[in-house]
Amino acid sequence: MPFKLRPDMIFVILGSLFGIAFVFLTPPFQAPDEYEQFYRAVHVGQGEWLAIKEGKRVGGYLPESIAITGAKVANGIAGHPEIQLAWEDIWNFLNFPLNDEKRIFYNFPNMGLYSPVPFFPQSIGIAFARAWDASPLVMLYAGRLSNLAVWLAIVMISIRWLPMFQWVFVLLALMPMSLFMASSVSADVATNALGFLWTSLILHLSFSTRPVSFSKWGLLFGVGWLLILTKHAYISLLFLILMIPKHRRLTLRYYWVFLTVFGVSSLITFLAWSEVIRDLFVPANPAETNISIEGQTAYIFNNTWMYLQIAAQTLISSWSGLAHEFVGVLGWLDTPLDPKVVKLYWGILVFVAVIDFRERLVVSFFQKGIVLITLLGSCAIVITSAYLKWNSVGKPWIDGLQGRYFIPLAPLLFLLLYNTKLDFKLWIPKFSWLISCYLLGILGYTSWVLLNRYYLGL
Repeated sequence: MPFKLRPDMIFVILGSLFGIAFVFLTPPFQAPDEYEQFYRAVHVGQGEWLAIKEGKRVGGYLPESIAITGAKVANGIAGHPEIQLAWEDIWNFLNFPLNDEKRIFYNFPNMGLYSPVPFFPQSIGIAFARAWDASPLVMLYAGRLSNLAVWLAIVMISIRWLPMFQWVFVLLALMPMSLFMASSVSADVATNALGFLWTSLILHLSFSTRPVSFSKWGLLFGVGWLLILTKHAYISLLFLILMIPKHRRLTLRYYWVFLTVFGVSSLITFLAWSEVIRDLFVPANPAETNISIEGQTAYIFNNTWMYLQIAAQTLISSWSGLAHEFVGVLGWLDTPLDPKVVKLYWGILVFVAVIDFRERLVVSFFQKGIVLITLLGSCAIVITSAYLKWNSVGKPWIDGLQGRYFIPLAPLLFLLLYNTKLDFKLWIPKFSWLISCYLLGILGYTSWVLLNRYYLGL
């Protein structure tokens, strides 16, 4: 009997191997917004869960040595593919003293709006390294590793609990952009992991043949609550709870009690944190001079049709770039994978989504409707959030959108392709080996791209 590769096992092996490789191949602060992400993670690790405002700056007080490290190591590389990093630049700062008592104010206006929740995983590694009086650079690598470890654990559980679509989740999680982000100190790592876990739990509760325990409903409550606190833009993912069919729910009375408590507590959490950070918002896009959330909100309400046209035109003009970024434009969006590689990855994702079904597990028309409404609503919130926070009032174009923002929503897109009509009689062990070998090749290629971009310059 041929050996069958389990999706969760392949995910952990390849994710650990290449995730650790990405941690050390990516120079310090060369993931998107990693300067601010690291500052906020260190800030949370100090036990300071809320940023402070000083004039027009939002941030906190951290050791000055972190700024010195950031200015000296890998500085000037972002946006300049022709510039590479010398190994000795990293080596020279591995033992640079933290000098904790000498602190200055750090400005991190974007990350200052986040709750501490998405920074807990990386702050664990940072706090551990700090306890051993490690340098800022070692703290950064420790934060990357702990962030990766938590992400691997959560996504592995997500894949294991899925009643179907396991290989689609593996492909999405090990997508070069997804794994690259998971190997940084980014807060998006927690968002992506919890987004996958939430969707997995919904599918598990909807289609698993095993009895649903009260603990799973409690876990669903907790994951939804944490998801709201990682990034407000994905609150509409909670709408997926309506996918769960009646016969899989708790008794009718308990179900409506649960739904009411869940909905009310989620809304209170959302509104409470919004109120906490209301006075912390300062425009962080230096290219725009008229950013105002209140003004932009009024513009959208008073010119709804015009705004819909702006959003549509933006997506039509930029969909190709967003699709490329979704799969793999690494670094500070200055290290793209080959377009042919990206197109092939999209093709394989679609193909696997079409054939990766389980007999007797049918996603009903109503359930797909819930998925579609949730997907469209979530995309609308992500796009509108960028327009509110990153663009001048009434701007006829939406800047600030990136393909990676849609990673937590990706399972919903491919779930729409799930069907039991196209009955491909594939030999599953062989199929598993093919997908595993493909992922091994694509992640090996991605490692080479990072090595060449930052160190060889061939």
